[in-house]
Amino acid sequence: MRLAASRIVALLGLAVPVLAPGLAAGQADPETLFVSGSRGVPAVPGGRPPVLPGCRDCHGRDGAGGREGGAIVPPITRSALARATLARPAYDEAAFAVALRDGTGAGGRRLQALMPRYPLGRDEAGALWRHLESLEASERRGVEPDRIRLGIDAASGPRLIASLRAALDGGAGEALRVHGRGVELVPVRDAAEIAAGGLLALVFATDLAACHQDGGLPLLFPLAPIGDDLRADEVRSLMPSRRDQAEALLSGAPSDVAVLADAAGRALLPGSTARPILDPDRLDKPLPPELIVLVAPARWRDLVGLLRPGTRVHAIGPEIGAVLPALARGGIRLVLTDPSAGPGVDPAPAPDRLARAAAALLRAALVAAGRDLTRGALLRAFDTLHLDGSDWPGLDYARHPRTGRRDTILLRLE
Repeated sequence: MRLAASRIVALLGLAVPVLAPGLAAGQADPETLFVSGSRGVPAVPGGRPPVLPGCRDCHGRDGAGGREGGAIVPPITRSALARATLARPAYDEAAFAVALRDGTGAGGRRLQALMPRYPLGRDEAGALWRHLESLEASERRGVEPDRIRLGIDAASGPRLIASLRAALDGGAGEALRVHGRGVELVPVRDAAEIAAGGLLALVFATDLAACHQDGGLPLLFPLAPIGDDLRADEVRSLMPSRRDQAEALLSGAPSDVAVLADAAGRALLPGSTARPILDPDRLDKPLPPELIVLVAPARWRDLVGLLRPGTRVHAIGPEIGAVLPALARGGIRLVLTDPSAGPGVDPAPAPDRLARAAAALLRAALVAAGRDLTRGALLRAFDTLHLDGSDWPGLDYARHPRTGRRDTILLRLE
């Protein structure tokens, strides 16, 4: 068990466990309108809230537009709207408000029927108009004439940071250059450094709440499996989601094995499950000799003392790195998801393979995003990427935009 435990520590020890100014009471926050749509629009008194998408759902997080189904979605950046085209005059704040409310564009042309009509007052529409102006600046944070600044979570550890730097420069000893810009990795330690850092994205995040700092900082290759709350325009992971890893555990365990799950863990279970479900806050008898554990990483330390020697535990591998030595000393048998492995995997340690895979994806995405680089353009560039090498096999972001893959192997340490 000691050798197996040291191997799994190397494989899975990768996981180390501003909103816009508000409007007056009863009005919609402009950033919420842009991102979430209906949650930002007050309900009509006595009626149901309108079901409306956020601007970001169709026009992109940077407002650059594109395609939605077979329809062309125009850009809604302030610079694009305030510029006259052959089809229409320039928008101003008043024309923008009319387009939102009535579906009549600048110059009087009707907008496409796919464009929702938003029952916004003048102040709310004006706030959204001003938000579009600030959006252009926030989406270009970290992009300078001569360099691209990417944050890297200092908690990911010096080895992983050094490995990524080496993989990016390709052994040349000089920073990677893309479209005439050098790529700079900036270690950051907390939310304040993230907000002040002027960063395009954050690599190897150990805290998934970081994406909600700095107006929606993209997370690239976080070191814990992502949940369903993160959108595809917020994250690009290198491992299956928490739900996909939970499904692998459920499929691999006998049908009568109980599940020990907190509230977030129970949300990962299919509604039709017949498995016994144990609440970690209400354990009034010894734990069974075999169980699936779906709890927050912070809760594992309290569970270690409750597990008897010989207990077989099925768990999400990247979430237990901190307690793995204690589980090994306690004689616990483990069945773990291992998203770092697969057929033909290079035998090199997982941190080195992770760094090389991340570097290859970063290079390709930055090139594909083009010189007019925004956070949205970088994330969209991943949609063209497929990587199936020996470092991290089977990544296909066209099929699985958030995670690159859905499958994981089960590693048995018994």
